[in-house]
Amino acid sequence: MDSQVPHQSKKKLKPPENAIKHVGLGFQMMLTIGVFGWLGYKLDTYLSSTPAFITSFIIIALVGNIYLILKSTK
Repeated sequence: MDSQVPHQSKKKLKPPENAIKHVGLGFQMMLTIGVFGWLGYKLDTYLSSTPAFITSFIIIALVGNIYLILKSTK
């Protein structure tokens, strides 16, 4: 018995560019929210205030990231 693999296409597969793009957007979103949250935390501790800055900075980062994601996926 001859165990041959059926003839497959000689084309090389391209890397999944869309997946790489979306993974990059995910990392960008995570980093942006983290940096804005950290800045809000530092500002709240410096001013000894309620967590108003951390909350507002995280909301600003989320809105900005959603805008960038919608803009890049059109």
